[in-house]
Amino acid sequence: MLSLRHGLQPKSQRILDALDRSAAIIEFNLEGRILDVNEQFCRLMGYEPSEIVGQHHSLLVDPAYAASPAYKEFWDKLRSGEFESQEITEKVALIDTLLSQMAHSAREQAGGLSDVNSAVNRMDEVTQQNAEIIAGSTAAAATLEAEAVRMATLMA
Repeated sequence: MLSLRHGLQPKSQRILDALDRSAAIIEFNLEGRILDVNEQFCRLMGYEPSEIVGQHHSLLVDPAYAASPAYKEFWDKLRSGEFESQEITEKVALIDTLLSQMAHSAREQAGGLSDVNSAVNRMDEVTQQNAEIIAGSTAAAATLEAEAVRMATLMA
């Protein structure tokens, strides 16, 4: 899709530009070699274009799946013009579910971190209060000791 940009009508070019900005796009040939990727795809997958352009699509799937007859059949269907929309739709739904679970977990962790931060701040306050109490007790003990020495002197 990225290579189709040349010679397009302005409206078509704007549509492709909008897709490029909003969707993760990968382009590959019928042999499965990656021809181009956009910035969103690289960000989503954690690759730089130089790392994957020219590589085989199998780089992006589980090695067991890449070695399976199902993967070979997937490419045979693509080469013959068939499109695997059901499988892709299911995988997108699975990814959406996983991302939702990750977002929920992140929110829970953020809440937990907030609770831990509050507890640490409270412990710090209590520690400071205890230090003040100990300092006051130490001063009182020193005063009592001095009074005890003075009284012992007076009684002697």
